Amino acid sequence: MLHATLLLTALAAPQGQEASPSKLVPHLREAIAEAPAGELFHVYAALDERLSYADFAGRVEGLARGVRQQFVEDELRAFADARQGAILSLLGALEAAGHAKDVRQLWITNTVIFHGTQGAIDAVAALPEVAYVGYTPERDPSEYQDVPAPTPAGGGGFTTYYSNGFEAGLGPEFSTTTTGCGFAQIESLYGPKTGNFHFVMASTTDSCESTASVTLVVDLTGVTTAKLQFGFKDMSDEFDPGEDILEASNNGLDWAKVDDLSGSDGSYLIKEYDLDPLGLVYDSDVYIRWSWSDNFAPETDGFGIDDIAIADGFPPPPPPTPEPNLVQLQAPALWAIGIDGTDSLLLNIDDGTDLVHPDLENRIWINPNDPLDGADNDGNGYVDDINGWDFLSGDNDPSPGSHGTNTAGIMVGDGGSGIALTGMAPGASLAVGRISGESNHWEAQQWGISVGVDCSSSSYSYKWPSVPDYHMHRSVSEMVLAAGIIHANSIGNQGGSFSSYPIPFNISAPGLCPSPWKHFEQTQINGGVAGTMACGGIELNDAPYSPSGQGPSAWENLSVYNPGYPHTQVPTWWDYPFGGFGGGHQGLLKPDVVTYTNVKTTSTGGGHNPSFGGTSAATPHLGGALALMIDAQPKVQPRHISQALQRTAVDLGAPGKDAQFGSGKIQVFDAAQRLFHLVTADDLSPSIGSSLNVAIDGFANDFYAALWGVNLGEAATPVGTLNIAAPFYVLQVNALDATGHDDIPITVPNNPTLVGVDIHIQSIEDNNAGTTGSYLFSVVETFRIDP
Repeated sequence: MLHATLLLTALAAPQGQEASPSKLVPHLREAIAEAPAGELFHVYAALDERLSYADFAGRVEGLARGVRQQFVEDELRAFADARQGAILSLLGALEAAGHAKDVRQLWITNTVIFHGTQGAIDAVAALPEVAYVGYTPERDPSEYQDVPAPTPAGGGGFTTYYSNGFEAGLGPEFSTTTTGCGFAQIESLYGPKTGNFHFVMASTTDSCESTASVTLVVDLTGVTTAKLQFGFKDMSDEFDPGEDILEASNNGLDWAKVDDLSGSDGSYLIKEYDLDPLGLVYDSDVYIRWSWSDNFAPETDGFGIDDIAIADGFPPPPPPTPEPNLVQLQAPALWAIGIDGTDSLLLNIDDGTDLVHPDLENRIWINPNDPLDGADNDGNGYVDDINGWDFLSGDNDPSPGSHGTNTAGIMVGDGGSGIALTGMAPGASLAVGRISGESNHWEAQQWGISVGVDCSSSSYSYKWPSVPDYHMHRSVSEMVLAAGIIHANSIGNQGGSFSSYPIPFNISAPGLCPSPWKHFEQTQINGGVAGTMACGGIELNDAPYSPSGQGPSAWENLSVYNPGYPHTQVPTWWDYPFGGFGGGHQGLLKPDVVTYTNVKTTSTGGGHNPSFGGTSAATPHLGGALALMIDAQPKVQPRHISQALQRTAVDLGAPGKDAQFGSGKIQVFDAAQRLFHLVTADDLSPSIGSSLNVAIDGFANDFYAALWGVNLGEAATPVGTLNIAAPFYVLQVNALDATGHDDIPITVPNNPTLVGVDIHIQSIEDNNAGTTGSYLFSVVETFRIDP
């Protein structure tokens, strides 16, 4: 009966009269008051109960990643299902009546997302279990993307006279000839250089002697200097002197040889030629001809031609080596020992990604559990989510996305185009989530749990003036951590704009959420953890990128900063106080690390952006680093990754973890060295008298020594650095088994004086005769004894 009454209320409510005004956030009330009757608003209804990481602590730490994700997802779904029956039933009726649409369960935080009229929103708000209704307005994506504002372009560019990538077909400026079984035509097969099509010449039949040619006639009237550039693919063709050739002419009869065509070894190369020395008259009819001769079909024989351009010049080709930012972060050093992210699935949460970019297409994840058949085979609520999901349009096409293609290239760009190697983890798989507002961001992370991603990265963030729902961001971050996932996020480019973006909220959400590892310089003893590492930016010479967001952050009663703060708060998350805008307390140390900005990366349409900037550029370096850490040590947990990256970072600025550089510039080779040998406790808050297991993982049959103590420090030894300080004690000395594993069972003494004591464990492995040829020091595993 209640639902029927609420539905009638929704259908009858006049515009501007609210049934439950106290539950609607102010900017939603304002939007309703200004909108015409019947308009739909993108909102989320947050229910009054939600889980936190504390609800999973002690139950998930010992689970393998996939098992842990499924366990957490099942619990979150069950929790939401038990509490969302009434709201989902009501919204179903409102949807049938045309007053709501796109109803989606956000089980990660016991919330429901929908588009609804004012009446529908009021009806939902009237439900007693609804704590408040938040608003996700449509805003310009630039408000969320952490790229710097564009600056006017300078001079020094080139003039392009002609270009064709064959995406629109073969124009009248082209003509073709063939003999034997030859063909010369536009094809989508055989691997275009960019886009979906290229021009192919080959034989239709094996063992059939054939020729083919394609001639371009272009108007170069008034041109004084001209260069030709195109992509060329030699499909294992046997070079035929005098036949496999590039030529130019003024009349189509008298031809001047430009070059032989051969030698790309089955992949596209960029060919570039100066036409001026040929003695051509640049008039209305300049002829360029590509010729092929052989006797087999693709891909045994044949040529591919793509992306033809004639201009007065072209930018110099990039070096055939990894981009310098990757080198300075040690990524190629890890690749050299076989760690390139191959066993990691990374989720890019952005405005979409060019799925067919030649540097990305082999990295795009294919969902093994949901083939394209119109059914939701994996049962996660997203039909045919084969590569990812578009959380804006509600479909399975998260492309193309200019900003997201830029970030994806820094994460996983593998140099498939032959032009540039831009990705930190060029062997990782990339899932794609297309988003805009806050609720999209939360749902994308929920989706990541449902498909089993290992880590995620986003260069979208939500800034102080827009009044973000900070505690919802933390709720999502804690559930991501509970599922065993670690997330990298940008922090904004407002480092010099403290009047509008004041400290302790200069760093945007969700980057201001706690990291999975609480840094040893953090003084708040009872402060919590979550799944988000915040990434700031530096220039390629390690100088500060001054607009990068600056810490610290704060977790305390937001009414101290905004007396009218509209969103529900969780008092247990007032655990990192700063003391108001004037400070007085430490707050939460942020950012966590920094990487490079203003770097080369991929761009939509198969090209490259020579200088992508902001913390939007810095963060995907960290995202790729997360994938590398997981590839380096499959049993690693988020807290280990965060600790390894922070402990091995190059300290910049003030000593220690500071407000501009965090722990410093990441060094992924050094961090991986701290994860090859791993200590993992299956309970981080054991009670006195209880038992726990400490797992030791490393290289097969190596000896190790596990130590424990109650103090942290930096103790230099002849073979490395201990991070536990004297006095420390031997916990166990043993050999790892043939799988590289050992277990240490521990019983906590039933001694009340131990309550609240932190126990630190670190292990040293002797791998001098093994893969690394050195001693390996694990990161520190810490557990606190409960009553």
